[in-house]
Amino acid sequence: MESRNPLVVVGVCTPERRSYAAELAQGIGGHLIPLVQPMPRPGPQPITLSPEHPSLATSASPLVVDVDNGIDLPHLAVASAPRSAVICVVDALHFSHDLGDGRPVSDVADEGDDRGDFGSRARRAVSHVEGATLVAFVNWETVPTAELSLLMAITSHLNPTARARLSRGPVEDLRASLDGGCEPLPCSSGPDGCMPSTTSTIPT
Repeated sequence: MESRNPLVVVGVCTPERRSYAAELAQGIGGHLIPLVQPMPRPGPQPITLSPEHPSLATSASPLVVDVDNGIDLPHLAVASAPRSAVICVVDALHFSHDLGDGRPVSDVADEGDDRGDFGSRARRAVSHVEGATLVAFVNWETVPTAELSLLMAITSHLNPTARARLSRGPVEDLRASLDGGCEPLPCSSGPDGCMPSTTSTIPT
């Protein structure tokens, strides 16, 4: 499996994102860095590995960065590093609602901060998908196949180059994404009974 470092984990559903990042870090023997900065300064935000994590700068172990919703990917320099991977964790039960959510990212944002705008949480959900290399759907087991097909199609439209996968665990998701060992989404409703997607995948 080709390595990627760091592994940046994003997603507007905080409990699912945190759990996924923690399980991923544990599963690959990596260092988990919760990156929480509700009010980032304008411009790219680099991660400082010392003095809080002085050993990480020279560590060969992978870094798993759990990014708080207050930080958008364009403001995160580490997400655009040449060998980084951005994993967007999506709760399949709530994704449709997330895309139409009128709530702001922050209820305490300063005047002029777009994170306090109506619908900014939905826009953040979209930007996470658009910036991801892997979109991992969790809590998908009880979602009807037709709805999953629609969610996959939306994801593929927002980011045609990303792999979209129904998660069967963070480590397996990462391995399948890097090795290209994912299976196509099964048939669902569409003109010929199928919803084709070249980047959408489902585990067996």
